[in-house]
Amino acid sequence: MSALRLVYELNGVVRYLDALDAEHIDLAAGITLTAAAQGAPINLQLSGPLDDSAWSWTLGPVWLGAEGALTQTPPAEGFLLYVGAAVSPTRIIINIDQPIELAEE
Repeated sequence: MSALRLVYELNGVVRYLDALDAEHIDLAAGITLTAAAQGAPINLQLSGPLDDSAWSWTLGPVWLGAEGALTQTPPAEGFLLYVGAAVSPTRIIINIDQPIELAEE
């Protein structure tokens, strides 16, 4: 598992959450703080400020993308899941909201 991805936990196993995953979209557990081998313990953060010097955010909302990736481009299909807000290029404030199912076109 990679660091800085949104994940869910089910039956003791942590997996990447995806904006297209209708079955697990309500189970957001937090953002991984470190990388870890599959099945190994991993630290998560569910709310509050999170910094990473490799980020280059534009101020504004951060959404769930594919395979747990954080993005500032809202998905066009699946679910819109607000993860938080970028308050500087290297900091987000995590405040995970309820998912909104996007209408099919």
